[in-house]
Amino acid sequence: MDINCDLGEYERLSESNMDSLIMPFISTCNIACGGHAGNEITMQHTVLLAKQYDVAIGAHPSYPDPVNFGRQSMDLRHQQLYEILSEQIHVLKSIAKQQGMLLHHVKPHGALYNDAADDLRIAQVIAQVIADVDKRLKFYGQAHSAMAEAAKLLDICFVPEAFIDRRYLSQHRLVPRIHRDALIETVSEQIKQARYLITQKGLYGHDGQWLSVDCQSLCLHGDQPNALDTAKAMDELLKQLDVRKSKPQ
Repeated sequence: MDINCDLGEYERLSESNMDSLIMPFISTCNIACGGHAGNEITMQHTVLLAKQYDVAIGAHPSYPDPVNFGRQSMDLRHQQLYEILSEQIHVLKSIAKQQGMLLHHVKPHGALYNDAADDLRIAQVIAQVIADVDKRLKFYGQAHSAMAEAAKLLDICFVPEAFIDRRYLSQHRLVPRIHRDALIETVSEQIKQARYLITQKGLYGHDGQWLSVDCQSLCLHGDQPNALDTAKAMDELLKQLDVRKSKPQ
């Protein structure tokens, strides 16, 4: 099972301590590349951390909206969105190359991720950017979403993921963050959801109904207050279940 985490989501290296503590417990990371957070200095630092711990690196592009941390939808022309995403990914790719690293995947962030889950046209823009940057890159996205369809149309490897720290609606969509219970905040509940996803290929949705989820990667958010405790608990869960932590090949 792949364990991925969104990292590099800050502007000053003094804020990077949590990333360095989480890195040993994950197999892939999604590095903010300037849209909602991050800059060339933070990208380089995160790439070096990933290299140190043999963690595969991915680009985590977003709408260009640092004020709202990329969590509000933006009405952009598709060509404009293509150019914005391409620029973000190319910057990280170049930094990774300087450190002898290759990009492994691309995973959209925030509102862009949610929009692409339902809007095939937006998902196709992301898929086209990935194909044009490097068709060997994997497209990380929400299981059972339009992103999977867009990747298939362009013959890109899609890695369906699920979240251990977010609650789900019955349509394989996340409960919007504006809802006070959108996040699963306790480590015990997060690990309970992770166990369901690994052993039973599903979870209980917000309405209490069982929801089948076919995923290859589990995501934990690095900006959660208890992210390190969650990462350690996930590592222990994988050992208990005799499941090997590894990036998708």
